[in-house]
Amino acid sequence: MFDALLWCQETFDAAEQKAQDIIKIYEAKANEQNEELARVARDKIHSDNARHDSYLAMQRRNAILAEKSAMVDEVFNRAAKNLKKDNPDAYEKLLERLFVSAINGKDGEVCFSHHDYDIADKLYRQFVQIQSNVYPHATLKRGQPLDILGGFVLHYGNISVDCSTDSRIIIIRKSLERQVVDILFGGNSNA
Repeated sequence: MFDALLWCQETFDAAEQKAQDIIKIYEAKANEQNEELARVARDKIHSDNARHDSYLAMQRRNAILAEKSAMVDEVFNRAAKNLKKDNPDAYEKLLERLFVSAINGKDGEVCFSHHDYDIADKLYRQFVQIQSNVYPHATLKRGQPLDILGGFVLHYGNISVDCSTDSRIIIIRKSLERQVVDILFGGNSNA
């Protein structure tokens, strides 16, 4: 005999069990997806943190290099500024030697640094004398002062001969910079 109530109860229980099984399957899938999303999020956070740490390390390195570069610049700038102050006679002799190496027998113009205003007249007279001894027919005019650390620039038409201490320091710096960096920073010029 067929008991409808029992059959309904068994069908309901079977459906409830099937629903519970389906729920468990989807809960397991949901948990797996949550774990995967959490893992991806952790990896992204770790990657972002590593990238951020790398960025900060690069910023620190750039700041250190900028500071070191500023220190090296200061050493060379101080040397340029003190060139005249420390030994004025040697400075004037240096400028004379530069002038002798730069003259070419053509009419020209010499423009001194405005920082050399105190010796510019004396140097100009010396330069005119030197040029007249070597090239008697060439003339040398005095031009407007220049905004350079020291020295002078000779102009022969379209040709300029830069005998400024600025340009000399650049030339010297290129040959000595590595040694100065090694002295200032103990031979570790990369960090």
